[in-house]
Amino acid sequence: MLTGRIRACTASAAALAAALVVTGSAGAAGDGRKDGRKTAPQDDRSRVVLAGGVFAEPGGTTVPPAVTYDRRLVPAGATIAVAQLTDRRGMSVSLTVRGLPADHAYEAHVHTRPCGSRPEDSGPHYRNVRAPGTPSTGSRDDGPENDPENEIRLELETDDHGGDEDRASRTWRFRAGEARSVVLHERSARHGSGRTGHAGAGVACLTVPFAPAAPAGR
Repeated sequence: MLTGRIRACTASAAALAAALVVTGSAGAAGDGRKDGRKTAPQDDRSRVVLAGGVFAEPGGTTVPPAVTYDRRLVPAGATIAVAQLTDRRGMSVSLTVRGLPADHAYEAHVHTRPCGSRPEDSGPHYRNVRAPGTPSTGSRDDGPENDPENEIRLELETDDHGGDEDRASRTWRFRAGEARSVVLHERSARHGSGRTGHAGAGVACLTVPFAPAAPAGR
């Protein structure tokens, strides 16, 4: 049952990305909300969040929901969609992109702050286990908290049409208010030792109001 819901969640992200290509909308297609979030209650224990956008450059004091910092790697008009399924056993996060350069490798991570006019505005990677001696939004480059399973990491290698998708499933859930965006990095990081390594510079970002764990007792 859970596997079926995860597949449906991934399909929803792909459908949203395709719809954004057609409509050119800046936010989640058909959700009617200004924050780009669409929620669909599945049962008493699970929730789905959908968010997406058409990449555009930041302008003045406004930052679009999907912002590109490098039009060569993420051209304006390309689309991104994210779907999150959360239940008592954990969560799954799916990512779909369309319209990026063909045959190019990217890596995406969930970050702790919303997108801003600069790549660094989205903060560091979200970590389930926080690095000792650091703030809740901080991280280090070594230690067990840097294990790939301790964060959401998605790897993309675009096809001839500039599209791809990936999904990550975890047995933990985000802390409330600490997971705020998905950032695309310019290339896949190297993971020779099983650690997360270092992704390239952030080239684009999508603000996503991820759902935290359901309240206790539900």
